[in-house]
Amino acid sequence: MRSIILSLAVSMAMTHQAVAFTYWIDGTCTGHKSMDATLAEVIAMGKGVNKRLNSASDTDFQHVWEYAIKRTKDTNDNVFKDVSGFMRDVGAMTQENNRNKANVRIYCDDEEKRWKERVNPNTGRKLGG
Repeated sequence: MRSIILSLAVSMAMTHQAVAFTYWIDGTCTGHKSMDATLAEVIAMGKGVNKRLNSASDTDFQHVWEYAIKRTKDTNDNVFKDVSGFMRDVGAMTQENNRNKANVRIYCDDEEKRWKERVNPNTGRKLGG
């Protein structure tokens, strides 16, 4: 499940935008009982981190910020705004039933079967999957 959390974080960081984040779950995840619990935890953690980051009285989390990020907590700092905004978005994300409309798509199959290596016909260079 750590890979799901990491995948969500990376996907959503790459999709930084002003609209609410949505996720879609592929049918290959049917039967993965921990999926709902994992996504609920991801959303709860996003809400919790955002709340603690923006708290003026939470000195413990201020120290964590300063230790991890190596800079003084400043709500006007662009790095702070990016991290806080990202965690706010994670805490507010919702499920989308339309795969094409979702920001994040979650699969539980062997992804190597979905991706095929491509080669640039002009150069012969491998482009990945």
